Order: sequence, then structure tokens, then C-alpha cells
Amino acid sequence: MRWMHGAVVVFFIMLVAGCGDLTRPQDFNFTTQTGVAQNSTITSNTVTIVGNQFKAKVHIENGKYSIAGGTYTSDDGEIGLNQTLTLQHTSASTISTATTTTITVGGYTTTFTSVTSDTLTFATQTDVAVSTLLVSNTLTIPSTWATSAISISGGEYSIDGGTYTSTAGTIAPGQTLTVRHTSAAANSTSTVTTVTVGSNTITFTSTTIAATTYPTDSSGKIKVTSFGPYNATQDSSGNTTFQVTATITSDATVGVSVPVIIYWQAVDSSGNVIWPTAGGTTTVTDTITVTDSATRSFTHNYDVSGTLTTTVYSRIAKWTVTKVTSTL
Repeated sequence: MRWMHGAVVVFFIMLVAGCGDLTRPQDFNFTTQTGVAQNSTITSNTVTIVGNQFKAKVHIENGKYSIAGGTYTSDDGEIGLNQTLTLQHTSASTISTATTTTITVGGYTTTFTSVTSDTLTFATQTDVAVSTLLVSNTLTIPSTWATSAISISGGEYSIDGGTYTSTAGTIAPGQTLTVRHTSAAANSTSTVTTVTVGSNTITFTSTTIAATTYPTDSSGKIKVTSFGPYNATQDSSGNTTFQVTATITSDATVGVSVPVIIYWQAVDSSGNVIWPTAGGTTTVTDTITVTDSATRSFTHNYDVSGTLTTTVYSRIAKWTVTKVTSTL
């Protein structure tokens, strides 16, 4: 039996050896990007890691990586089967210059390269907030350029990190140039700043984010969920005050008013609905103004004096709100 045990051990060793590195993924590649802006954050295409049986160690040089859309990091880590991988690095500060990031995943090594434009280029900024001061990437004036006059329209410039100005001046080779402008006040609108250095023209463009859209349910209404608690109180004059807390499931812009319908009723001490009719509800329309919090609270006052008879009013033990729905 001892010889059988030895044979099993040898077979297992041969089997594992034949499997190779179980953490090594199938080969993957990142596309080289050319003509990119100088001194800008460049993001690679995203790849999916497949072929490895166990988590693979990740090591990167001259850049950062993100797993499954997470935070970018340069620290060593691990990546699992079918997780995505994206790289980032800062492009070169000079024209026509390559920057290469090297990454090793489970024993497989590949690179991501960007090559800067052969002219000075400010990176375009998209999906920016409206009416916001934006600063461009920083450019270095090439050594092959002469000391030149500089002027700007639609913004301000800074040389070597100095004070921003819109007044014409001069700039020399080796000095750095940064510009800034305020984004448009309207959504989906571009703002362009033009800088002229000698005979060279450089533009900086930003485009504001599109207007907010609202997720809707099957009936086309804004999703309004998690209403409650529903509280209603009355005073001696017959005025009823509703206090309702609501949660809106949407990307609603702060300040937007969302119309809602409140369903409410009055019950006696035994919990029986006695107004507006036995077992029924009445409705009133109100609005919830969206704040920067996920929970919106509002109060609605409704005068029921003259609507209820003295007999019915005297029997009311509690006002209740049964539900609230969106009218959009």
C-alpha cells in the first residue's frame, strides 16, 4: 500500500505542474493613445481579467490602476476572475513625448502608452458643473519656441503659477502656462478660451453637464418611495395638519418641486374610518421641494371646518395618511 501512496503523491505533483500558474490570466492589452494633451490624466481602455483560477497579484509602475471601477491606486493588490482593470497616468509635459505604464498581473506583464500631441494642447473638460471656475492642465513652452507675446480671450492665464490675468504679456521657452475660465451657466453648453502665443493658437474648452433627468416608473411618474411616518393632527377649529416624511428615488436637482397626492382619512377610537366615508379616503395635492438630503419633509395644512358635522368631528380619534404618490 505504501507504493500506492507514493504513486498518488507523484501523480498529484505532476498534475499541478501541468496546470502551470493558476493565477496567470489570459493575455490582454491596452490601446496606445496618441495626440493626447500634455500634462493631463490619461485613462486607458478597460479590460476584463479572465483565465486565472485564483486571485492574481497586481503590481504597477509609473501609473495607477482601478479594479471594477474602484479608486485608482499605485499600491500592490489582487484582482479576481472576471473583474475589470483600467489604468491611468499623467501624460508628458512636452510635445510628441511618450509615457508608458507597466503592469504585471499574476505573472503576465503588459504596458499602456500615451503620446502627446505635436502641438501644445489643453485637455477638454466635459460634464462640468454650471457656473464653475475651471483650471486647465499646465503646459510648458517648448525650447524651440522664441520668447513671444501672449494674449487671451474668454478667460485668464497664469505663467509659472503666478497671478492670473487677461492682460497681454510675454512668455519665454521653459515657462509654464495655465488658463482658467468660468463654465457656462446653462446645461450642455461649451465655453472656449483662446490663448495666442506668438503665431500659435491654443484653446481650452469646457462643456457643462446635461440637464437632470428623472428615473420614472412604468407609468412615467417620478419614483417616490419610503413615505412615512404619516402623522396628522387637528385643532379645535377643525384645521388638520399633516406631517409627512418622504424619500424620492431620483437624481432630482436641488430646489425642484415634485407634486404629490396625499391620501388621508379620519378614524374613531376603534380604528374605524368615519371620514370622508366608511372605509374611504380623500386626497389633497401638495409638493415636496427637493433638498440636498435623501429625505424630504413637508407639512400640509387642510381646513376641514364646515366639511365635518359636529357629530362626526366629535368621534374622530386620529387623523391618518394612508399613502403618498407622485403626480409626475
